[in-house]
Formats: sequence, C-alpha cells, structure tokens
Amino acid sequence: MNKQRLYALITGISLLVMAVVAGISMSYLSPILTLSFEEFGNKLTSIHSALFSSIIGWGIILLTDLIVSFSLFKYYQAKHPSKSKWMGAMRLIYSLILAFAISKLIGAYQTSLLGNSVQAYYLIHSFNYIWQSGLIIFGIHLILLAPLVKSGTKILKVLYFFILIAGLGYVFSNTLNLFIPNYEEYRMYVELPFIIPMVLGEVGLAIWMLIRGGRETTPFQQAVAS
Repeated sequence: MNKQRLYALITGISLLVMAVVAGISMSYLSPILTLSFEEFGNKLTSIHSALFSSIIGWGIILLTDLIVSFSLFKYYQAKHPSKSKWMGAMRLIYSLILAFAISKLIGAYQTSLLGNSVQAYYLIHSFNYIWQSGLIIFGIHLILLAPLVKSGTKILKVLYFFILIAGLGYVFSNTLNLFIPNYEEYRMYVELPFIIPMVLGEVGLAIWMLIRGGRETTPFQQAVAS
C-alpha cells in the first residue's frame, strides 16, 4: 500500500467516524441547549448522563479532527505543498478552538454535579458559542480544501462544488452569529441553502477517499471517470 492510499484511508475513516459521532453527540446536547434557564435548573440532575455522553462524543470528534488535519495535509502535500499547509493549518486551528470549547463543556458537567445550575448553564452556552465561532475557521479550511479536491473527474468536480459552498456557508452563517442578537432564531433559514453541501461535502469526500483515494489509475479508468 502506497502512502497516498494510506492517508486516503485514514482521512476517509476519520471523516465518517466524525460524522456519525457528531450526529449522536448533538442528539444529546441539542435538547439541553434549547432549555430556558428555569427549565435547565429544574432538570439539572437529569441531564448529567446526556452531558457526559456528549463530552465523550466531542472528545472523539476532536481526535478525528486532529487526525484529518494531518492526513489531508499529507495527502495533498506532494501536488500542492504550500496550499496544503494552509488548508491543514486552518483545520488544526479549528481543532484547537474546539478543544477550548470542550473544556467549557467539561466544566459544565463538573459544576452540574455540584448543583451549580447558573455556572453550568453559562458554560454549556459558552461551549456552543466558542464552537460556532470556530466554525468560521472550519469554513475557511473547507474553502482552501475545495481547490485541492478539484480534478478532471466529474465526481471530484461535484465534491469541489459541495465543499466550497459548505465552506462559504459556515463562514457566512457563523459570522452573522457574532453580530446579530438572537441569531439562533434565524440560523435555520440562513443555512437552508447550504444544508445539502454541508452534509454531503465531507461525507462525499470520505467515501471517495475510501474507494478511490490514492489508488493508481490507468488512462482508461481516468477516461471513464471523467
């Protein structure tokens, strides 16, 4: 197995694990984020397990993000040495921001065990705000990744489009979140045009990496794929 194929497999597996775990983690955390302060205080003792499960999930997401930061950089380094560095660096910076956000979530869990609902509520929403702000950097990472993905094949051209639009969506939506009060009331409407690219961009890239990434192709195979 050549190194390109190895990095492709690492990237594909990590992205798919990340996607699955992210869905599970948010299923635990999203209901907590929608609680009012009063509801949160009343349900404090019943959300410990959900918070703990979410923290485990976000820890896995952070680990896979760090892996992808490196594996994507190594995969594209040979053909795009400078661009791949910037692309990988942006994902690494996002991962560091995510790590800081997760520390808030851990703090929320610890304070909730002590019965401090005020501090726990503040820390959970701090996690959400820091993570969403970090998605601006993640969006920039995708914008830098998109041209590296683009090649002569139709599939990669579609993935290029999805990844680029997803990146623009992350930057646009989460920048608005910094300046518009109560932005969560409007977020779903703003992100609606970007939903499909956001979902299919990295997942599609993961599947392509697992099936085709790093494989040697003959001229005939390239002609069929294009």
